Amino acid sequence: MRTLVIEIPEPHDERPACGFDVVDEQGRRCNGLNWDELIGQITSLTHPAIVPPRPQYPMRTRFEWDTERAARQTRRLSLGDVLGAVAGPAT
Repeated sequence: MRTLVIEIPEPHDERPACGFDVVDEQGRRCNGLNWDELIGQITSLTHPAIVPPRPQYPMRTRFEWDTERAARQTRRLSLGDVLGAVAGPAT
């Protein structure tokens, strides 16, 4: 039997409320799912006909999510620099 935890954010949580998290036995989690996504994720992780379990949404540790966010932010800033250089100075 598997144990999955569903986390529901509270308004006073340190991270902004952005949906539900499904946390597995290894501490890996989704990153804020809406209700339909939550049900689909739980189904894909627990349905007996789905062997091995194939999550619909990525499951990562908090460290992996933080690293992913930082990399995304770096790419976003780099893209902004490139687009600014192509567009030229603002007038």
